[in-house]
Order: sequence, then C-alpha cells, then structure tokens
Amino acid sequence: MKRNRFGVNGPEQRFVNEFLSALMKSRSQDSFKVLREVAINGCGEADVVIFSRQKNGGFITTAFEAKMNDWRRGLLQAARYRAYANVAILVVPVNTATRALRFLDTFRAVKIGLWSFDEQSKKIYRHYTPNADKAIAQMFLKKFYRYSLNNQSSVLGELFGISQYLCETSPKG
Repeated sequence: MKRNRFGVNGPEQRFVNEFLSALMKSRSQDSFKVLREVAINGCGEADVVIFSRQKNGGFITTAFEAKMNDWRRGLLQAARYRAYANVAILVVPVNTATRALRFLDTFRAVKIGLWSFDEQSKKIYRHYTPNADKAIAQMFLKKFYRYSLNNQSSVLGELFGISQYLCETSPKG
C-alpha cells in the first residue's frame, strides 16, 4: 500500500477503502477483478483498477483516481490512466464534487468520469461516466497487462485468459 503524506491509513486511503467497499456491494455478479495501487511507469499510480468481463466476451478496464480536495490534480492524473484503461474516473467526496460539477463540461470533453462518494451514507453518485473506448496507447496497455500478470497473482490470466488479450487491445462491441 502506498504511503501518502498522511501515512498508510490517511484520509484518502480511508476514503478509497470505503468507496471500494460501496462499489463492490453495488456491482452485479458479472466477472470482475480489482487491483489496488496500480503503478505503470509513465502513467502514474491509479488507486483502483477494475477488470470487468462483458457479456459479449470482451472486457473493460476501468481506472479510478480518488482525491479529497484537489479535483483538478485528480482530473489530470485520471487522464494519464486513459493510456491503458478503457475508462478513467475521478472519485471525490460530495463536498468537493460541488466545486468540480461546475466544470462537468470539461470532464465530458476529455472523457474522464466524475463520481462522488458520501462517506456517511455510503452512496455513490455517478455524475458522468464516459463510454468505454480504446486505450490511447497500445504500448502502455500491453505493459499494464504484463504488470498484472507479473505482480497481481495472474489476475488477468484467471479471469480472461490473458494470452489472447496481449494482442487484442480494445473492448469488443
């Protein structure tokens, strides 16, 4: 687990843990795997990455960045994750979302999702979720797959049969 300026169990880590718990409770029984603190050289370190198998046989990679206050910095970080993810989403507390929502057109223009999470009610508000799209850089996507195989107990191999995805790099559909 990464150490931030607040320590391992700082406010942002607690926020991410609570968000992830609420997100997992809201997901259907479709196949998915979750990775935490995913660092890809050149793309930054996503707080959470979820691989979801789709009904059509493909899969979607969704990267989440959480920020307690600085949503602008979070937007920039989430934009870097689009190099390897089909969807990138910034998650902020509800009070921070009120400021970020004034710039929802910016999120839409750069195709970065904006969600907020209420730690008291454990409710997730999905203000904008972009459609899944091809990862921007095939090189980073392949690097990410290999990272997942080497560092995350063959998560992709278990769920998707990774060999076919080292060459096929966009969602089907």
